Order: sequence, then structure tokens, then C-alpha cells
Amino acid sequence: MTSTSAPADRADEAGPVCVLCHHLPAAPATLHQVNGVLVYLRWNREQGPFCRDCGTTLFRDATARSLSRGSWHLLSPVLVPLVLARNLAARRAVTALADPRPHPVLAAPNHRPLVPGRPVMRRPTSWLAPLLLAVLVSLAPLVAGPGVRYDRVGGCVRKSTPLGMYDAIRFVSCADVHDARIAAVVTSWTECRGFDEYVAEGGHFYCLTTEPDPTPAQPD
Repeated sequence: MTSTSAPADRADEAGPVCVLCHHLPAAPATLHQVNGVLVYLRWNREQGPFCRDCGTTLFRDATARSLSRGSWHLLSPVLVPLVLARNLAARRAVTALADPRPHPVLAAPNHRPLVPGRPVMRRPTSWLAPLLLAVLVSLAPLVAGPGVRYDRVGGCVRKSTPLGMYDAIRFVSCADVHDARIAAVVTSWTECRGFDEYVAEGGHFYCLTTEPDPTPAQPD
């Protein structure tokens, strides 16, 4: 009696073997990991072939670390999704494999596949870092406070040229040196009739009231 499984086994043994545990079947795959803070960046990768258990372990570890350590780089909105996409493609290749079994020649008796840890999103570090970053970004405008703008009623303007016209003006605080105070902001210069003068800037017309020079006149 002859066995029909022996040729298939020999063909399987001739295929790729996991580079970590020397089990088979294995599939070519590359797992990526990104670490970065501001401008510092480090990109690591693990290249297979890997068996199902080793590949799954590396996928979970590399992806979780990328989410926790790579979210702080300036380019993280681009780099982290790129890592996730590449790792998911590698994961599909290894999870399609059968249960790993030791190679009859290459695998030592003490060789075992890696034990996959918890899934990526069941690890607190996978989502705590992105969540903390999102909270910090949302709170940044509140911490910094609204910017003070002087191009509105109550602000003042300063001449930046010696010409009588306000060819190039600067909006400044009225506590600083200034030449006129903004009395109204309108959409047409005709609405500035009755005011001392006006200036056009950015599609708006600023009706101005001039103020006397605060420097007292020197006696003759």
C-alpha cells in the first residue's frame, strides 16, 4: 500500500520555513514599525517568511508600538496609516496559513512558534497615545487663548509710510503708538462719511478718527 500524503508532505517541506522558529508552512511577509517624536524618526521592519503564529505575534507587537510610539511625530498622520496598511497586508498572508508544525530537519526540539499576545486594540497603549494626542490638540487653542486682533472697532492703526494716505498700515493696540482709531468697519467707503478718514484693507473699509499727538508742545 502506498501513501498519497508523502509527496504532498515533501512538497510542503520544500517551501518557505519560518525564519524565527523553523516551522512550516510559512509565507513571505514584512512587518513595519515606526517610532518618532517631533522630528526624530526611526523605522524598523521584520522580514519573513513567518509561520502563522510568529507572523501574528510580530503584527500585533509592531502595530501596537507604532500606534503608541509613532503618533508623536510631525508626520504621524501619514506614517502611522501607512504602517497600518502594510502590516494588515502582511497579516492577511500569515493568517491564511495552516497550523505551524516543525520542519523535520531544520527545527530543533526546543524551537516553538511565538505566542501571540493580546489583539492590538485590546492593548491600552494602542489607543491611549492617539487618544491623548487628540485631546492635547483639541485643548491647544483653549490653552493658548484667542489671538488678539486689532483690525476691528476699538483697535488702532499706525502709519508705516510718511505719506498722508495710509498706503501701508499696521493694526496695533491703542495702548501703543498709533495715528488713528478704528470707529467702524464697513463694506463701502461711502459709509465712512462723517469720519475723519478711512482706509481699505482686505476687502473692508475702516472708518478712522484721528487723534491728537500726545506729545506736549514745547514752549518757545
